[in-house]
Amino acid sequence: MADPERHKQLVRRWFEEGVSSNDPETACRIADEVFAEDYQDGDAAGAPQSREQFKRMITDRMFHAFDDVEAKVVHILAEGDMAAAYVSISMTHVGEFYGIPGTGKRVTFHEATISFMEGDRVKMTRGKSDWLGVLQQLGLAPTRPEREVRIIEG
Repeated sequence: MADPERHKQLVRRWFEEGVSSNDPETACRIADEVFAEDYQDGDAAGAPQSREQFKRMITDRMFHAFDDVEAKVVHILAEGDMAAAYVSISMTHVGEFYGIPGTGKRVTFHEATISFMEGDRVKMTRGKSDWLGVLQQLGLAPTRPEREVRIIEG
């Protein structure tokens, strides 16, 4: 029987304790406790797929390029074996990211995920992160033209 409240606890724990730990050992330990051994992540080409690949992406890539990572679950809903979360993540760019050396800039982006629970762990996650927004904040991608910003923001 699915437990939506447990599912919400697991998702929140991953982001707010695992990602926000800024510590590879802690993040890996929490990932092992939250995600099933045969966990699958990602729905884009080249996205990490297994739990081990996912842990390496966080510890070897994200923690290497960003420091002072703070992840906060802003909204979370769960029903049956599914949970949807909207997460705000802030971090400081300190190391190489897509070939760009650390800038020292603090960036914030959002991520929306849907995770599927099996037993007492998260079995699969699909989500989208605003990496374009990160690149824009780092000055590596163009931002919206002022004319569009006025139209969108009124």
